[in-house]
Amino acid sequence: MRRVFLIAFIICSCSYLFSCTDNKSSSKEVVSKPDAVELNMIDSTQLEPLTEEEEAEYAELSLQGAIDDDPLDVCERCNIKSVVNAKTNIKQLDEHAIHNFLCGFGIECVNNAEYSAYSNEVFFMVLKGYPDLVINEVSVEADLDVNSIIAALSTPVHDGIDLEAVYSSVERVTADQRGKEKILKALTIAIKRNE
Repeated sequence: MRRVFLIAFIICSCSYLFSCTDNKSSSKEVVSKPDAVELNMIDSTQLEPLTEEEEAEYAELSLQGAIDDDPLDVCERCNIKSVVNAKTNIKQLDEHAIHNFLCGFGIECVNNAEYSAYSNEVFFMVLKGYPDLVINEVSVEADLDVNSIIAALSTPVHDGIDLEAVYSSVERVTADQRGKEKILKALTIAIKRNE
C-alpha cells in the first residue's frame, strides 16, 4: 500500500512540476529538499531502485536547475552566509558548519573588506570555542586554503580579541596534529604584533 502511495505521489509531483513549466519564462521553479521529518517517514528498505526513465527525469531536472542543493554543501570562498551561520549558532556548531566556515577563507577574499573583517572576528570566537574541530579541519586540509586561514589568525582585525585565551584553548587540545602547530605559531605571531 505504501509503495502504491509513494509511486502515485511521485507521478503527481512530476506531473505538477512539468505542467507548471513555462518555456518562455527565464525563471526556474525550485524543488526544495524534504526535511528530515519527511525522510524519516519513508522506509527505505521497501523502496525499489529508480527506473531508467525516473533516473533520466531526475538528471533532466538537475540540469535545468530545478533541484535545490544546500548552498552550505559546497566549499565556497568568501561566503558571508557561512560566517553568519557560525556566529548565529556559535553555541552549537558541528564539524560540517565549521568546515563550511573555514572554506570561506581564501586568497580571493583579500580585497573583500566586509568579509575579511567579519570572518576574522568570528574565526577567533570559533577557534576559542571549538579548537579541536578547527585543528582537525586544518590538519585534514581537504579543500581548505590553509595558508589564508593561518594568515587570518596571525593578523586579528582588532585588539579586543583575547588572544591569550584563544591560545590557551588551542594549547589544551591533546591531539598531536600538524594543524595545531600551525595554529599556535600563527597565534604567537598575532600576540607579538599586539604587544
